Amino acid sequence: GGLYQYWNIDLGSDGIPDNPWYFGTAADYPVPSYRRDSTLPEVDYDTDDDGLIDIRDIAQLNALRWDLDGDGDSDDTANDDHYAAAFPWHADAAMGCPAMGGCTGYELRGGLTFPAAGTLSSWTPILGYNATLDGGGHTISGLSVAVPGNGRGGLFDRLAASAAVRHLGLVNATVSVTSTATNSHGLLAGFVEAGAVLEAVYTSGGTLTVTGPGSGAGGLVGALRGTIRASYSTAAVTVDTTANPNSVEIGGLVGGLYGGRITASYAAGVVTKGSGTGGGGGGLVGVSGNNIITSGTPTITNSYCSAATTQTGCIGAQSGGTVAAAIHTASELQTPTDYAGLYLRWNLDLDADKVPDYLWNFGDATAYPTLHNAAGRAAAAPAAMDYDADDDGLIEISTAAQLNAVRWDANGDGDPDAAEANVYSTAFGGRTHTADSMTGLMGCPVADGCAGYELTADLTLTGNWTPIASFTSAFDGGGHTISGLTVAVSADNSNLGLFGLVSTANGVIRNVGVISPAVTASGTGQDTGGLVGQLETGANVETSYVAGGSITVSSDNHRAGGLVGLNRGRIRASYATAAVTHTGNPAGAHLGGLAGYSDAAEIVASYAAGAVTASTGLASAAGGLVGTSNGSGDTITDSYCDSSVMLVTACIGDNTGSPASTATAAA
Repeated sequence: GGLYQYWNIDLGSDGIPDNPWYFGTAADYPVPSYRRDSTLPEVDYDTDDDGLIDIRDIAQLNALRWDLDGDGDSDDTANDDHYAAAFPWHADAAMGCPAMGGCTGYELRGGLTFPAAGTLSSWTPILGYNATLDGGGHTISGLSVAVPGNGRGGLFDRLAASAAVRHLGLVNATVSVTSTATNSHGLLAGFVEAGAVLEAVYTSGGTLTVTGPGSGAGGLVGALRGTIRASYSTAAVTVDTTANPNSVEIGGLVGGLYGGRITASYAAGVVTKGSGTGGGGGGLVGVSGNNIITSGTPTITNSYCSAATTQTGCIGAQSGGTVAAAIHTASELQTPTDYAGLYLRWNLDLDADKVPDYLWNFGDATAYPTLHNAAGRAAAAPAAMDYDADDDGLIEISTAAQLNAVRWDANGDGDPDAAEANVYSTAFGGRTHTADSMTGLMGCPVADGCAGYELTADLTLTGNWTPIASFTSAFDGGGHTISGLTVAVSADNSNLGLFGLVSTANGVIRNVGVISPAVTASGTGQDTGGLVGQLETGANVETSYVAGGSITVSSDNHRAGGLVGLNRGRIRASYATAAVTHTGNPAGAHLGGLAGYSDAAEIVASYAAGAVTASTGLASAAGGLVGTSNGSGDTITDSYCDSSVMLVTACIGDNTGSPASTATAAA
């Protein structure tokens, strides 16, 4: 630095400064570095090697204006000296970024505060920034902008199409506009082009005051064609164009939304539209309309404004697009203290790693939501975020509550039905529903996502179990057992068992044992089994069993089996030793030790060894293995029943399959 600012010469012509000098202490003259035992370390402005150059002071933040593409090389030689003054030892593009990929932008390594007076105390907005700026959850305080000439107000005049600003807060910024030019102004940026993205950014306090004409004024952004996600503003926005009447779009977050997108964001600052101001005024957005250049339509989802903004609605004027933003009282916006209610879909995955980012700090019921810094996000995330530790695409179940939660995620992708998202979240340690139904959010491999569930422990159920009504994915017991299954249902035309219905080619139950279940069905038209009530075409039960217990049914039109009630799929390498009993009206009833009714289905290498007790008149549709084998293509091979316990005369009671199915009775 100082006299020696340009002394770090690249002697080897490899693009990396060679640190040829050793400066010692303030009482020493410089000497060649070989005169001491070791050389100075190379200057590394990307200490974490993520391709983002570290910013540690206001001068380095100011240097972004000379490197708009973020590659670590000032954009023209005329600015080399300015850039090098902020980054001593800098030599063109040699900032310490990875060799592969190079530098792609900047990141704050701590909070920054503008000086009250002197150099850089009054900021000139950066024009056309087109790279990444990651705040790392840090803040910039005391920004002061007096908009020059016909420029735009903000930290940035304009963010270009490839710009991304994230995890950054502006605290108590002031932007004052007295220009007579028609333009847009915001505390962060005057104008954000289509393609640019703002994520987890905010303005806390501060003021934007426009006393001349303008096309947009917002607490965060003046005019938006790009995207804002998980962001907010509590800045006061005031526009009065009495001296120069013109239409102005004024909003608490964004002045004019032109084909852009706003998601999971809010505004709670006072918005004041002066007497000479035409156009639209809204608590969140002043005017929402199509982008006339790209024909893009605006979108606002899950976003809000506070009644404290003093506007009558969140959107001042609207045309085109899908725009929905609700105004709420401060109390309504402060009361949810988790990802629930208004904020159910606010736990976004900004970094696309298939794991929610836990961006928000909801505080108590007297506070608006704020954004976490990196440490806060890490602390807010549940300790056990990976529910697929072996990365096989199956979500791991270790409690009865988690088994119960499977009913709200029939396709096994880890994204539950929205109506039951909170219950599912409770079972899986804070996992929440997402607005765009992303898969693989439970720690499953990113490429394929989640495809079902697996047990990691034996489970014991308590109380009356409601069968999982419809299951269309994989369930692997991992060789574990489920005990204490009790099902008592009288509703007609229902499917009863641990699973009521398993369907589609993706539906498979394997490697699980149900121990001593007690399943009682008393309605008509029920399909009842110890494991599955109805196994539909394409679905499978494999290497699974029901040991002991009882399946008891009454009334008519019943299909009941120790393992499966109605089989239209495939049962392989499985067995049941449960007692299966029918009482009452035998009309339309089918009773089997393994399956009650097998219809154009398959049973291979399986057996039953439980007592099958048929009511009077049911003997022809009751079998030690299967009550009725029916339909073209129904196939039962290499399967058996135990003649010493079955209490009926044949393994297959009513054998009408074509070709006829066969099963051997063996003592």
